[in-house]
Amino acid sequence: MSKIIADRYARAFYEQTEKAGTSGDVKADMDALRDLHRQSAPFARLLTDPVISATDKKQVLTACFTDKLSPPTLTFLDFLAEKKRLALLPIMAGCYVELYLDARGQLPASIESKVPLTESQVGKIRERFRALMGADIIPEMIVNPDMLGGFRVKIRNTIYDHTVESKLLKFKRSIINY
Repeated sequence: MSKIIADRYARAFYEQTEKAGTSGDVKADMDALRDLHRQSAPFARLLTDPVISATDKKQVLTACFTDKLSPPTLTFLDFLAEKKRLALLPIMAGCYVELYLDARGQLPASIESKVPLTESQVGKIRERFRALMGADIIPEMIVNPDMLGGFRVKIRNTIYDHTVESKLLKFKRSIINY
């Protein structure tokens, strides 16, 4: 349910910023807010804590972000605080970025691997998925030291698993079914 609500807010905000010609600045803001939410427990708590009043949340956000975020983003944050929807900001930001990239023929993707991939490796993965999806992927790199090897690509709700674990599991199933 919250994803549906977040998508509606993000879609309305995206359409407004696209008309105003500020969607690029707001997209950068949304990326920054998502990163901050992932990295800062106090910021995440500020967004979700029901004990903190909407007025206090607005004051903190204004004090922290007045010179760092674009005016449309600040207005949107104030609006979300008034409507008591700040807890949905990370989901809304993700939806906004997805809408922005979709409009430009790009797809956000996460590429998970055991070790950091080289530019050449990432380029080859992007080429393969450009041919498969018909759109350029914008990768977010995730290093997972628990993987045995290989990589896993997630685009929207689809996972393309090219890990050693998945290959071994497939091999095991083929031996059992033989």
